[in-house]
Amino acid sequence: MPPWATGKAAIPEDPADIDYQMQVSARMQSALYNVHQKVYRVGQSRDVVGYPAGGTTEDYSYKTLGKPDF
Repeated sequence: MPPWATGKAAIPEDPADIDYQMQVSARMQSALYNVHQKVYRVGQSRDVVGYPAGGTTEDYSYKTLGKPDF
């Protein structure tokens, strides 16, 4: 999951670099599959587990500083 999670009601818009975040997440998914032959779903927490899971320090720093952690 990308480090910046958005909810459907609280912050409905995706971050400007969501495409980049999803590309990085997809590369990680591929690397994990290549090593462990296990498929992991890629997407924001609201889409993968069904609820937004934001509120971490990464989310705060992204919103406050406008910079991703990776």
